[in-house]
Amino acid sequence: MIAAANAGTEGVIREFYATVMKGDIDKAATFVTPDFIMHVPGKGSNAGEYWGREGFRIFVDNILEYSGGTFSLDLRTVAVHDNTVFTRELATLARRQDPRRRWALPLVMHYTMRHERVSEAWTIPEDLYAYDEYWIPSSGATSDATAPPSVAEPPPSGARAKQNLELVQTLYRYFWDGEFDRIRDFFTADFVFFAPGRGYLSGTYRGWNGYLEFRQRLMAISGGKYRLDVDALGASDTDVFARECIRMNTTTHPEVQLAYVVMDFEIKGGRIARANDFPVDLYDWEQKFSAGRRT
Repeated sequence: MIAAANAGTEGVIREFYATVMKGDIDKAATFVTPDFIMHVPGKGSNAGEYWGREGFRIFVDNILEYSGGTFSLDLRTVAVHDNTVFTRELATLARRQDPRRRWALPLVMHYTMRHERVSEAWTIPEDLYAYDEYWIPSSGATSDATAPPSVAEPPPSGARAKQNLELVQTLYRYFWDGEFDRIRDFFTADFVFFAPGRGYLSGTYRGWNGYLEFRQRLMAISGGKYRLDVDALGASDTDVFARECIRMNTTTHPEVQLAYVVMDFEIKGGRIARANDFPVDLYDWEQKFSAGRRT
């Protein structure tokens, strides 16, 4: 039953994306609930919240107007569990006033479904700074991203999705029980932990010792209170996504701070090869949990 429900939800999301890319926005709006909410972080002209089906239309119209219609999406991963869907995708866009330049913006999307419609959506740029460079022309950006060739849509999830989900669920159980020696066996020898941004915790950490370094940095700024919960999961044959709710105080903020991150676990051969730690709002995360700045 669970597998069948997931397959139905995944099919709805894939049809939703296909409809958007055909440019049929009125039909695409029928895939969202009347009380739909979309959250977009950052400081750019499309940041904010969009409410209802009319809000969804405004969001899409903003993209089409700003990009001059030069806009495409490569859907890389679709991960589903119960009423939750995560995607990883690459948006390739131009700007109306600069049509020859192309921007390649990798994104994670987090969808909450209700009765096979999208009820709520979170846009999570993998690099919020680069995302805002696109949406703020006056930012003086010097990067000139070139989109890689288009890739085929990922195949529907199979049996490995369930196995991958169980792997990550077990990992969290050991994490919460403090059994770190058992967690180590879940990662490949060349495991990579990646935290985006420009904050104290940002960087690429390699191997088990690299993960421990990240963990030590996080605990070094803790004020003694720390709790991590998972409120949403999604799985595919290659990835498992987990939305973590983190509550902690810091040495500079004695009151408990709240933030959300989406972990993307890339899985190969039954082990985690890479973990991408994407804050739902990178700027908010860095403000709350960065003890300093990297240059």
